[in-house]
Amino acid sequence: MRNRIVLIMSISWILCSCKTEPDLVLRQKPGENFTFYTSRELYNQAMGERITDTGNAFIIKSAESMRDDPSKGGHDLLKITVSHPRSCDGKFEFIWDGAIMESYPEQINIFLRLPGSCPDDDQITETVLHLDLDEFIGHPDLVDRAVFHIVNGSVSSGDEDMSVSFS
Repeated sequence: MRNRIVLIMSISWILCSCKTEPDLVLRQKPGENFTFYTSRELYNQAMGERITDTGNAFIIKSAESMRDDPSKGGHDLLKITVSHPRSCDGKFEFIWDGAIMESYPEQINIFLRLPGSCPDDDQITETVLHLDLDEFIGHPDLVDRAVFHIVNGSVSSGDEDMSVSFS
């Protein structure tokens, strides 16, 4: 009888301590020249499109971390420079699935893509994207210690993903 009670209590403890994360609902925040999405489903869709080579060609030229002027709040920013065809009619999209890799330091993957149509014979231009991580990720302490991987969603991506940290 005692063994049965211990078994039932153990099973109850295991079942109660397991947590499943609810699917993240689509959250959308506009930036200056991009839109930031938090959505596991949209992130997975974008990764699938990257694998099947659908999307517009662009190159991440550089990614660097910087801190905003303390008088403006001292926010942690990512400055990302991309080159792309000048006449693309889409706006860049950052997509985060909400996942944080619990390593040391923590790591966060953010997908970058350019939807819409881009003529192949167009002239190339550069665009600078300023992503305020404190605003869009929402956890300044996490932002300070995490490594951010910017995943290039372009058909020409090759090995053009970038990693950035504030430490």
